[in-house]
Amino acid sequence: MANAARMLLRLKDVADMVGLSVRTIHRYEHDGMFPPRRRIGPGANGAMGWTPEDIRAWRESRPTGFAGSPKRQPRVAAVADDA
Repeated sequence: MANAARMLLRLKDVADMVGLSVRTIHRYEHDGMFPPRRRIGPGANGAMGWTPEDIRAWRESRPTGFAGSPKRQPRVAAVADDA
């Protein structure tokens, strides 16, 4: 049971689970829009990943129908008025 409590999901597995690219997950994590990874083990050699509970909570916090990047406003080019 102790191993189950310390199970970590790796980046590629999380990307497949949530339907986001690895790059998007990195960007969201950096911007505070995705849970931070946890480290198991001492020092820089410890494994890093997410707990299933962290990913489940993040998914449940997303708006229904969320499919990746937040909606961005389209860029509209200025058009000269011919009148």
